[in-house]
Amino acid sequence: MKFNCSIKSIRNIVGIWIIVTGSIPTMCAQAADVTVCGTEAQEKQKEISLRATAMEVLRTIRLKDSEAFAGHIYKDGMGIGGDVAFTPLSEIKAQFRRRQGIYCLLFSTPCLASAKFPNDPADGVDLSKWKISYSEWLILNHPSKVEIEMIDTGGVEICGGDVYVRGRRKLKSAPDSLELGFTYMNGKWAVSHIPVFP
Repeated sequence: MKFNCSIKSIRNIVGIWIIVTGSIPTMCAQAADVTVCGTEAQEKQKEISLRATAMEVLRTIRLKDSEAFAGHIYKDGMGIGGDVAFTPLSEIKAQFRRRQGIYCLLFSTPCLASAKFPNDPADGVDLSKWKISYSEWLILNHPSKVEIEMIDTGGVEICGGDVYVRGRRKLKSAPDSLELGFTYMNGKWAVSHIPVFP
């Protein structure tokens, strides 16, 4: 329903409303419909830019380009697995250099068996289900269906987005989908969670 918010209409509606209910109306405030991701039009633009960023990030994973991927990580680091606390960007880059930890999950199936991650199966986060790297999974499932979900984080005042890549093949060595959580800050999207925060 759209409201006519002209001055004359507002005066007439306010007058009638006050007479009938005895309270001051807030009808025209509903017309803005603003979330932490902005107005509806701004949120749509952010969704389009998230899709473009997600496709670039998935390409860097598929190509095993850890340096390019690092350029897409949120400035404070990433939440990995069931860990609510962020792993600092400097530690992630160190794992990339040593080819350990998160590097294995993203890029290297051979070292994945020895990698350790915070897991919380109670929250549905269990990275131990991954027996192949995200890179190998993307190659086996290329082309994949990519779904975007915009997230209004409520009181945190951060615009977020979750990216779900749905596999075309049933693999015993990995889940049916790959998930990445993104945060919008300073005019761009950055990876902030692997998988998405439950």
